[in-house]
Amino acid sequence: RDAFAIYVFSDSMEPRYFRGELVYVHPGRPPEMNRDCIIEMKNGDAHIRRFLRQGEEKIRVAQFNPPEEKEIPKEDIKAIYAVVGRG
Repeated sequence: RDAFAIYVFSDSMEPRYFRGELVYVHPGRPPEMNRDCIIEMKNGDAHIRRFLRQGEEKIRVAQFNPPEEKEIPKEDIKAIYAVVGRG
């Protein structure tokens, strides 16, 4: 219920997800460590990333292309959604 899908618009997660691929999201399921998620930012941007861990003020995520880990301040995040499939 209330699940939705989005298209991947960047190559930052290749070869896991490719530009134009459809990704299914479960809005009520929290992100899990070492699983993929969609991060909706307060500025309107959205990113697909591998969720690594969560601290009090930041979350740590990874992308594949180029291989990189980043920290994102929680105050900049509107929502985090678990990726549950792709098509």
